[in-house]
Amino acid sequence: MSAGPGQLEREERQADLARARQAQVEGLQTALTGVGVGAIGAVGAAVMGAACPACALVTPVLLGVGVLQGARGTWLRRKAERPLAEAAVPAQR
Repeated sequence: MSAGPGQLEREERQADLARARQAQVEGLQTALTGVGVGAIGAVGAAVMGAACPACALVTPVLLGVGVLQGARGTWLRRKAERPLAEAAVPAQR
């Protein structure tokens, strides 16, 4: 018994939504890792009086990558949630 076109489209949408959720979760985890590294660097600077150069470089990179991953997840989710008719017709400007 084979799946019809409607069933395949629903499965593709579910897979797209799963990828979107995964991208959003990874983005949040990466951003939180950046916050943690920044906090460790700030505490180290306050306690020892010297800033960690690696922490100063890694923190903004992790925050930026996390925000971009989260934005990509949001874009993927919106794309997957569009109605099929709208997704099939290209946008006209």
